[in-house]
Amino acid sequence: MKQRFSTLLPAAVTAIRKEFGQKEDNGEYTVQKEIPREYQGYISSFGASVMQMGLLPTLAVFGSQNEGGGSAQDRAKLLTVLQAILTSKASGIDSELKQEISDYSTKGKESHPLFGFAVRVAGDQAKQRELRTHLMDAAVAAKLAIRTFQLSK
Repeated sequence: MKQRFSTLLPAAVTAIRKEFGQKEDNGEYTVQKEIPREYQGYISSFGASVMQMGLLPTLAVFGSQNEGGGSAQDRAKLLTVLQAILTSKASGIDSELKQEISDYSTKGKESHPLFGFAVRVAGDQAKQRELRTHLMDAAVAAKLAIRTFQLSK
């Protein structure tokens, strides 16, 4: 189990840099300022939410835009990070499912493409279970990775 997270950790760091950082002249992404502390709480509550509410309701809540919600930051950024981890080479997802997630993200117009994809495969229990397992692994990797960045007070 430890090896699974250690292979996902570099992908998680890269995804966080890309989502919260700026692209430098050399093509690398770097985080110039602190990441809002709320994201540490969001990623910590993601797994518990999946266990209590289920995958689809959690993705619906986290994928909704911040307008009028009770959250201080846009939680959909977290799903973008998780999606980047899932579609990375290190994810361990079978290439067919990874391609489906990647293809859907260019078409999906729902609150977040990851939610739209999960809705699309809701009838396929095997794919739903595989997506849930890999999302939980990605969430653990993101939780560990976000601690390596400076968080706002």
